[in-house]
Amino acid sequence: MSTPPESGMGSARTVPSSPLSKYTIVKALVAAGLFAWLIKSGRLDFNTLFATPLSPFHGLGMLALFAAMVLQAWRWWWLLTVQRIGLSFPRTLGLVWIGRFLAMALPGVVGGDLVLGYYVTREAPSAKTAGLSTVVVDRTIGFYSAFLLG
Repeated sequence: MSTPPESGMGSARTVPSSPLSKYTIVKALVAAGLFAWLIKSGRLDFNTLFATPLSPFHGLGMLALFAAMVLQAWRWWWLLTVQRIGLSFPRTLGLVWIGRFLAMALPGVVGGDLVLGYYVTREAPSAKTAGLSTVVVDRTIGFYSAFLLG
């Protein structure tokens, strides 16, 4: 088991390394309890969701959305690699998923990008400017690509 590096500026923030840490288990139990309460109280009703007939186009749309997220993650991972920021591709893909979710949940069009900027500066504190520039360049490439296609 490795220990966080020591620095003279206070203690480092420790994050549980085990996927089944106490913190993760408590979060899962709270989420399950909230879902159970929402379903039991009638505030969350899945009947309308399951009553909707599915077509093959639903699966095709989900596949296209997944492919777009993987391509966005690959593009951003490539930009991070060029800037010598060592995030793995699975971690980059996870951050893109978080950013996409929050872009839909938060008001405004840049909510997901702000979260990506936060996470990349947290993952690479010695390269904050380079990390933030990758988010801006990735967004610019995305806009330019949409402009060319649309």
